Amino acid sequence: MIKLSRPDKPQFLTDNEATWNVALTAAVEQFGGYKDIPKAQKESLTKHYRHDNIKLPLFAAAHDKCAYCECKPAQGGSYIQVEHFYPKSLYPEHCFDWHNFLPVCARCNLAKSNFDTKLTPIINPYEDTPKEYLRVSLAKLKPLNDKGRVTIQEVNLNADRLIKIRTELMTDIQILTEDIAEQITEYHEEQTPTKQNRKKLKLADLVERVEDFKQPQEIQSFFCEQIIQDDDDYLAAKAILAA
Repeated sequence: MIKLSRPDKPQFLTDNEATWNVALTAAVEQFGGYKDIPKAQKESLTKHYRHDNIKLPLFAAAHDKCAYCECKPAQGGSYIQVEHFYPKSLYPEHCFDWHNFLPVCARCNLAKSNFDTKLTPIINPYEDTPKEYLRVSLAKLKPLNDKGRVTIQEVNLNADRLIKIRTELMTDIQILTEDIAEQITEYHEEQTPTKQNRKKLKLADLVERVEDFKQPQEIQSFFCEQIIQDDDDYLAAKAILAA
């Protein structure tokens, strides 16, 4: 999970939010609660937040990744949908609130379900900085505090599907850092500045390939950044390149 920046509120939502809220509020009052609204009527009243004019800018700003597990549909996730950070079933007044929308994969949405995030807060990647709540241990995310613990538990951030992806990424990164270690050894063995510069060029290429893993548009970029930033061979290569 990485820190996200929310894009500007779509004009389509600004123009229609009040009308949609009035209709939904009237139905809640008519039937005595959100859960008691007939299913078909409820779908008709709430479907607007799934409009492309709302989904597309929301998804694009999150690099088309799940805001929780950082997967893309074709890379270990399921399709992305608009999720309500404060569940609309508990807080229908936030059903069309732009600041309540998150782009989330169906698996994470199902795991979180109707968990009351007002009563027991979890990490909101638009409001919180995830690295203040989470750390990496092997292929798992570990909590740094209670909010991190609840987030991992309620969104299932250590699901088998995610452990598998992280393990594969960790292997790919390890192969690259082993290549870096080999290039560092050869760099120090070279006797002339010209030959050392050639090794530095190879090191620069390998470092760039490693750093690609932690770019925000890549899957599991939080996990990758955490394991890369403490790697001795990567840090040694960065020092050589900076010299």
